[in-house]
Amino acid sequence: MESPFEGRLMASPFEGRHGPKIDLELVKMRTMTPKEAALAAAQAVKDAEAKEADREADAAMKTLKGRNAAKMMKRP
Repeated sequence: MESPFEGRLMASPFEGRHGPKIDLELVKMRTMTPKEAALAAAQAVKDAEAKEADREADAAMKTLKGRNAAKMMKRP
């Protein structure tokens, strides 16, 4: 059974609220094939994971910079 919405473009409640770049992305998403959508989603996850790794590395470096050798030595 085919969906009654198959092939229709749906209006977004967010359109016009976030600026032209987001609106352009919404238009692209509406016309994507399932394969294109899957590839775009995979790329978005990859980009988000890379950004998170960078933030974690930055936080670790800030933590290490705030310590000196005397503080890092293990004492009995």
